[in-house]
Amino acid sequence: MVARTLAAGDGADDATAIRSAAPLAFDPGVLASLPMVADGSQPDFAEEIRQLYEDDTRQKLAQADKAFQEGDCTKVQRQMHALRSASAQVGAFELSTLAGAIEATLRAGGPLQPQWPDQWKSAWSRLEAEWRKAPASAQTIEISGG
Repeated sequence: MVARTLAAGDGADDATAIRSAAPLAFDPGVLASLPMVADGSQPDFAEEIRQLYEDDTRQKLAQADKAFQEGDCTKVQRQMHALRSASAQVGAFELSTLAGAIEATLRAGGPLQPQWPDQWKSAWSRLEAEWRKAPASAQTIEISGG
């Protein structure tokens, strides 16, 4: 699916098929399911993790952009590897899937593709939009006590 996205042209049929099969930009349930301090002393743990991910990912995307502009496949591959796993851990599945596909292409010796920076920037923008839509309660773990 994403491999098809990576190679897709500008055809409307391809774009429609890709969008309909795309993974979620963000699943707040993943963050909400992260373990937290058992006594409930850190109720904002999920939001803290999301913020750390956001800060780190902004840096990784900037580094990937720079490496891409320099034509450095190895550095782009490293950034995509890091983004793939970190994104999956917080529920940013679209960015994780895209980063994994780019990483696999580069690991197999494929060249940098001109559409990639736009694709990862678009995936990042959709993720940010989902964060704005998700209520804070969906990103915070509630403790039911006893």
